[in-house]
Amino acid sequence: MLAALLSIYKSVPYGYNLDFQEANTQIFDVLNDAAETLEILRDFIEGLELEEEAIRAYVRDKPCWSSDLIELIAVETGKPLRDLYAELARVLHMGAERGGSSLDGFLGKYGIKKDDLLNLYKRKPIEKRLKELLEYASARLQKDLGELERLRSLLIKCNEMLISDSL
Repeated sequence: MLAALLSIYKSVPYGYNLDFQEANTQIFDVLNDAAETLEILRDFIEGLELEEEAIRAYVRDKPCWSSDLIELIAVETGKPLRDLYAELARVLHMGAERGGSSLDGFLGKYGIKKDDLLNLYKRKPIEKRLKELLEYASARLQKDLGELERLRSLLIKCNEMLISDSL
């Protein structure tokens, strides 16, 4: 459709808008496709159901997501995130070279036990965050659908004006 629109605009003299009427059908098709796509996305997002137990089971066997761990340590110690990331990367790299885990030492340095890492998610529940993200996405899709409808209505009015002026 883009190629069709560009070919219509190509070589049109400035101020000669009659040829733009040919672009209207292409523009309407694009707007209709975009509106249908947003409606599908809205239905998809609204239909998602979060399985709390599945999420907890997934998180339970993971020691931690490094961003949450680093954020917790940064907030509690005041150290810059980049420094903490670099330190954790060195610790994990050394542990991989030695064939053991030096994560315990890193955590101990900041007073965190491996068993307590699940508490990161109790303080910042993933289910709530996912729900917030889905609600935001749904609201944004509704707003975009409204904007598309507004544009479609405006284009219909413009099209009617062009047709009435050309008669």
